[in-house]
Amino acid sequence: MSNRQDTLIVLPEAIPASQLLTTVRQRFEVFRVHMCSEPLVVYNDFEGQEREPEIATSEQEAIHLLTSWPGLGGTEYDLADRTLTLFLLGTKAGLVDALSLSVSASAYLSDQRLQDAYDRLISDLHRTLKANRTISSGNLLSPGSWWLSELTRLRQNRFEGHYRVDLR
Repeated sequence: MSNRQDTLIVLPEAIPASQLLTTVRQRFEVFRVHMCSEPLVVYNDFEGQEREPEIATSEQEAIHLLTSWPGLGGTEYDLADRTLTLFLLGTKAGLVDALSLSVSASAYLSDQRLQDAYDRLISDLHRTLKANRTISSGNLLSPGSWWLSELTRLRQNRFEGHYRVDLR
């Protein structure tokens, strides 16, 4: 498993995936974040159901694939000539409670342009989405189910832990 610079953005309440993606895509345009050509779409498990990843032929198809699966999932974008992974995370079908963004940790640490672009992007998304909390650190999302514990704590207004970036 490669090392990642992970960010978790926890929303104040669950919102429909299509609504969230409209806002996120608008912010991505401002920051010159573009979907990779033929992006891989990876699906989150949902109520014990699994779905195999697929390669989309366009951004529209990738978004359709993500929003049509009740467990949501993630896909790949390009930020500062590096791969940025976006995952939509939810506890109810089609609704997003949190989103995660990730880039290669080695690229993040060695490429100041990527680091600046990534940090500005996550700060902007935190403000735009009026997030309860945005945290970022190396390999934050391992194990992947950890975000559910953070979501529960934040919905109870309990802020725990220390992270490289911690926006509230």
